[in-house]
Amino acid sequence: TGMLSDFAAHFPSSLTALRLGDVGSVHGGMGAPDLACCVSALTNLRELAACKVGVCITALASLTQLRDLQLHHFSFLLPQPDNPA
Repeated sequence: TGMLSDFAAHFPSSLTALRLGDVGSVHGGMGAPDLACCVSALTNLRELAACKVGVCITALASLTQLRDLQLHHFSFLLPQPDNPA
């Protein structure tokens, strides 16, 4: 997630649409980056399209404005505990 999350840190919180192509190849082909950690702060996001990403459904739940979600070649990630013991 390093490259993707560094890039996503520069997204304005007012962003309403985000389309990411083959994120797996941008990420160096080392597994699917975790999309949720990169977009969870974008609470105004209405459209999200991505390819080759890892998706945690509970993390995406914060995107309450989301109306159009298009994911291709994705994998589900297990929710991570907030405070591992």
